[in-house]
Amino acid sequence: MEKIPPVHPREILLEEFLQPMDISQNQAELANGRHNVAIGAVFWGDGQILAWPLA
Repeated sequence: MEKIPPVHPREILLEEFLQPMDISQNQAELANGRHNVAIGAVFWGDGQILAWPLA
């Protein structure tokens, strides 16, 4: 089985969510009701990815 290199959360956020939805980090943060630093911190490697409640 071939190992793949680690993927930074920034790549996942960009390729799986932000680009397909054609939204910015700020728009994603506002839609989730999070402070505008939350996704940016994950994006730049300073934060953690946590489960967010959907309700």
